[in-house]
Amino acid sequence: MDDDHYVKPASPAPQNKKGVGILGLTTMLYFLVTSGPFGIEPTVQAAGLFWAVVGVIIIPLLVSLPQGVIYSEMSSFFPFMGSTIMWGQSTANIAKTNMQNDASIKNKIKFGSLQFLSHLNAHTLLLKAMFDNAMYPAMFCDYVAILWPGIDKPYFRVLVAFVQFVFVGILNLYGLDVAGIAQYVIGVLILSPIVIFVLLSLNSWNFEHFSIANTPQNPDFQTLISTIIWCCTGFDQATNISSEVIKPSRTYPISYLNCVILMILTYLFPLLAAGMMQQDTELYVNGAFASISQKLIFCGNGWLSYWLVFSGAFSSLTILNCCVSSTSREVYQNAKQGLLPFGRWVGVLKCFKKNTDVNDFNITESEADKFGMVPHFGILAVSIVPTLLLIFDYEFLIQCDAILIIVAMFFNIIFYVIAKHGKDGFLRQNKFRQDIFLMKGGIYSTILIILCPLAVGFALLYFEGGMLMFYWVVGMVILMTFSGLYALIQKWQSQKAHRASNYDYLDTRNQSEMISSAL
Repeated sequence: MDDDHYVKPASPAPQNKKGVGILGLTTMLYFLVTSGPFGIEPTVQAAGLFWAVVGVIIIPLLVSLPQGVIYSEMSSFFPFMGSTIMWGQSTANIAKTNMQNDASIKNKIKFGSLQFLSHLNAHTLLLKAMFDNAMYPAMFCDYVAILWPGIDKPYFRVLVAFVQFVFVGILNLYGLDVAGIAQYVIGVLILSPIVIFVLLSLNSWNFEHFSIANTPQNPDFQTLISTIIWCCTGFDQATNISSEVIKPSRTYPISYLNCVILMILTYLFPLLAAGMMQQDTELYVNGAFASISQKLIFCGNGWLSYWLVFSGAFSSLTILNCCVSSTSREVYQNAKQGLLPFGRWVGVLKCFKKNTDVNDFNITESEADKFGMVPHFGILAVSIVPTLLLIFDYEFLIQCDAILIIVAMFFNIIFYVIAKHGKDGFLRQNKFRQDIFLMKGGIYSTILIILCPLAVGFALLYFEGGMLMFYWVVGMVILMTFSGLYALIQKWQSQKAHRASNYDYLDTRNQSEMISSAL
């Protein structure tokens, strides 16, 4: 195939490379997706304790676990930053090569369709990154509002978000470091109050509260599913740092499985602990664990409540740092592949470390990782826009984010099926490679893997009612129109430069002829 049109996977990482193993990636995944049970409390307010518990057990098994398999396979094939973008783009590039070899109507339609889907996927991931990054400052303010009432107001949230994004932006400009003992220390500090909360609540459990009869009169299953999907997804962002993972064919599947198990346990026990003590579902907002903890023995003075508030706020800041790291790499890859406007600036890397002078637009992924280069304009993009979204309330943000997660998941499933079972699918063509992970079982295992996430996705769309999907369509039209106008401007500038060069050539030629005539 023509190397200019077929996107090759990165070479396997050297075995002596300093990077992330199973324990490190499990920890990274956990903090990227969960980082404690914070943010899950509104599920009880939406549909009651029974459905909240059922949801946090079922949805991770139906959505998160299959996603883990998909991302394990695809990430081991594309182990570099922003690799989710390449799932669709590589599929479209293969179709383009086939079209150039055989310009039949069928191949043209196939390429056009895949290229269109690739652009839709890129723009959906861009919107998802913006809404997802806006969620964490909002959750931070909700928790701090327990101690400082009023900070959850829109104008305060914008100010807090600005400070947070400046802080995590500076951290990320000096490169992503996913290794080290610091992440484990942070994990202990965040999870310790939750463990204490659960243990001290055991002798107060009242199983009469755990009954379907305690479901609110008008359960809000849209908010229930949206909240759990937001809390239990995010694995796609981990693929954007896959260049740092050692032996991805083994590390990814084991780490994803570990993370899903930890995630279910993390949400399950605090929900049960709180629900067994507090039956009033209206009290279950962000920070409810901190308020309910004051009912516990030895906790009446609020010491555990303060610790839980600190943990919830710090947890949101930790996840925000991870998300800025990963989404900025996604935006970078988007721009580098020509799927976003202003790729000339956004699709570049820069190193901010001292005594290092490497700023090459064409640098390879492995070299970028080696020198600690970061997508600085991507970091700015995923920091500025989410700050502006903080004018919307928390419920609207989480519902929009959940819809974008589901739509992006649909695109990922389409590209995954084509890659694994399409005639020219890159996973199918490389199924005998030893350095990538591929699920056994053929088409039957693929059907089993994609069926459950699709069912949950369509269930959310059913409860959502269509308005948020309308917003997504409007967003796609705006972004696609903007991209089209930018492409036309680029084409016009290129033609203008070409005409100018022709005029210069003719002018030079005429001058030469005049000089020759004079001589």
